[in-house]
Amino acid sequence: MKRPLLPLILFLLLFTLWPNSACMEPEEKKPIEPDTTSHKFEWRIDTLGVFGYLKDVAIIDENNIWVVGDIWEEKIGENGDTIDISYNLAYWDGNKWTYEKILKGGPLNRIWVFNKFDIWVSNGLPIRRIGYEWKLYHLQKMGIPELETISVATSIWGSSSSNMYFGGYNGNLVHYDGTNFNLIETPTDDTIMDIWGVENSDTGESNVYAVVSTILQISDYKIFEIHDGSHVTEPLGNHINWDMTSIWFENNSTIYVGGGRGLWKKEKGMVWKEVKRFGYYIHSVRGNHKNDIFIVGTLGLAAHYNGMSWKNIDELSDLTKIKKVSVKGDIVAMVNVYNHVVIGIRTEVKND
Repeated sequence: MKRPLLPLILFLLLFTLWPNSACMEPEEKKPIEPDTTSHKFEWRIDTLGVFGYLKDVAIIDENNIWVVGDIWEEKIGENGDTIDISYNLAYWDGNKWTYEKILKGGPLNRIWVFNKFDIWVSNGLPIRRIGYEWKLYHLQKMGIPELETISVATSIWGSSSSNMYFGGYNGNLVHYDGTNFNLIETPTDDTIMDIWGVENSDTGESNVYAVVSTILQISDYKIFEIHDGSHVTEPLGNHINWDMTSIWFENNSTIYVGGGRGLWKKEKGMVWKEVKRFGYYIHSVRGNHKNDIFIVGTLGLAAHYNGMSWKNIDELSDLTKIKKVSVKGDIVAMVNVYNHVVIGIRTEVKND
C-alpha cells in the first residue's frame, strides 16, 4: 500500500522552515501614540444669587460641586421691604444649588475639597470642615507670628488634611501636617499666586511647586519647589519674566505655567517653551493629563487642549473674567468674577 503523500510533504515543509523561524528577530513594536480627548462638552451656566463675586471652585463628582466667594440673595421681609442676605459658600447636588454662610464670616477666597466632610476654605485664615462643623485656625495662637491675618487667600493645595499648603501675600507660605502649622521661609515679598502638587503613590512623597508674582507690578516672578513642608528652592531655571498666576502638572516631567503672556511649559531636562499665546490674561490652568488641559482667563477666555489642538470654548465668551477652573475626569467647573458658575460634562470619550 502506498503512503499518503500529504503528511510527508507537511513534515518536510515544517522541518525546513523551523530553523529560520526560530532565529527570526521579534517584530519591532511601533510606539503607541498618546490618545486624544474630546473637545465636545455640554455646558450649563448657572447664576448664583442676584449679584456677587465668585472666587474658586472644586469638584468631588458631577453631583457634588463646591463654590466660594461672595453671594447675595434678595428676600422680602415682613414689612414688604427687600432684604439683602449674603452667603460665602454654595454647593451643587446635581439638582439645585444650596447656599451657606459659614462662621458668620465674610467672603471666602479659596477652597480645597477631599470629600464633602473634609473641606478647606480660606477667608485670610484656614478654615476646615470636619463632618458638619467648621473650624477656624488662628495661626497667631499656634506660635506663628502675626502675618497681616496671614492673607492665606491666594492658594491652597494638599494631598490630604495632614499635608496642606497655604500661600498668600508678602511671600507667606504655611504647611499643616495634621497637628501643627509651620511657617516656611521664602525669599520673596511678592504673592504666592498658586500651588500645585502630585503625590507619589509608591513613596507617599509629594512634588509641590508654587508660582510667585504680584499682578500688574514688577515683581520676583519666581517658581518655588516646596520640600517636606519645611523649605523652598528654585530648581527650574525660570526665565519667565512676567506675571505668573497658575501652575499645573500631571507629574514632574512637564510643568505648565499660565499668566500675563500666555501658557508655557517645561519638560524634564529642557528649557521653558511657549505653548500658545491666547491674547488674554490666563488666570487658571488645570487638567487631567497632558492631553486634557483647560485654561481660563479675562474676556471670557476658556480653552481646551485635547492632545492635538487647542479649541476656544465659544459658548463661554460672554463671561468676562473667568477666575478659576477645576477638572476631574469628564467634569469641568469654572467661576467668573460675577456670580456665574459653569459646569461642563464631556459628551464623548474621543474626537471623531
